[in-house]
Amino acid sequence: VTIYGSIRLLNLGKDRKAAYYLSALFFWNAVGCLFVFYLIGAEIYLQTICPLCTVIHLLQIVMLIICYMLHFEVTRIPSLYETLLELRMELAVIVAINLIPLLLFNTVIDHSYDESAQLVDTEADRKLTECLVESGWKCFGRS
Repeated sequence: VTIYGSIRLLNLGKDRKAAYYLSALFFWNAVGCLFVFYLIGAEIYLQTICPLCTVIHLLQIVMLIICYMLHFEVTRIPSLYETLLELRMELAVIVAINLIPLLLFNTVIDHSYDESAQLVDTEADRKLTECLVESGWKCFGRS
């Protein structure tokens, strides 16, 4: 999302919909920042701070600040409703692109569990696990 938004910001001056794109990016990043605060709360609750996640959270907040600062260059800032109305085709494409893998993975692709599959325990896996445990890392997920 952040990369797509950054690339799109480079084209804003050439487009008649520049104010709408900027507003869409601002609203998108505002919702993203709310989710970031939720994730930070989850990390604090689990007492596991992920360094990579922290970098991504900072990038999300920086992108929101950049979008906010760019709003000062727009003479009239469109509302959320106006932005959704003007960019309805772009939003339809984004929704369609996100629905395709969702439908594929939940309907067409077989996710049955193979009982005969064996987990391979390699020396590299053991060493990585020992290193993570000794470093105090906590990993959450499926085993």
